[in-house]
Amino acid sequence: MTLLSNTSKNLYPDNTNAAFTAELARPVELGYCDNLEVGVCEFSYPPNIVGTFKHTTVVADTTGLIYCDLISPQYVGTALVRFMRTFIYPSLSGLHVFDNVYYPPVEKRRFKTIRIEILQLTGKPFEFKSSTTPSNLVLHFWRVSTWYNKNSFIIILAVHFMLMDPLVRYYLHQAGHEAGLRGKHDGIGPIYAAPPFL
Repeated sequence: MTLLSNTSKNLYPDNTNAAFTAELARPVELGYCDNLEVGVCEFSYPPNIVGTFKHTTVVADTTGLIYCDLISPQYVGTALVRFMRTFIYPSLSGLHVFDNVYYPPVEKRRFKTIRIEILQLTGKPFEFKSSTTPSNLVLHFWRVSTWYNKNSFIIILAVHFMLMDPLVRYYLHQAGHEAGLRGKHDGIGPIYAAPPFL
């Protein structure tokens, strides 16, 4: 999904490159669709330098933070906010393509607008050099597979113990049987006459 900061200017005249509400062509109904996440895979803004220059060095020393009203609140420092990711400003081309996409969970189940805010670490809106070239944000939605969601570790552990428990009991039985044959029964009685998986 691609969002432009100037597409809904007629409905939201206060939209800027750093804070805008984009109206979608039709409402999005997620219903009971669980495990849906969204991340920023691409972000562009008015370039800091216009034209082509050789041997140009851009010092990127400002951290920007991208917020979105679709997602569940995330911890950022001591705050709990709807934060998506950071980026380093400026870049020579004004384009960031993220290889490490972070996917916060989607909280809204129904929406027709998406609110984006790009702030500085101080909490103030970002100030881009140009107001005529729009900001461009590309969002990627995906549904987490059952085996990769937050419960996968618990599921794997449960399956592990379900499989291992009969084996443990079988070997305990074997140990008790052998001890009994030697006349040194150690109190471990037979549990299963045969391995339960046979």
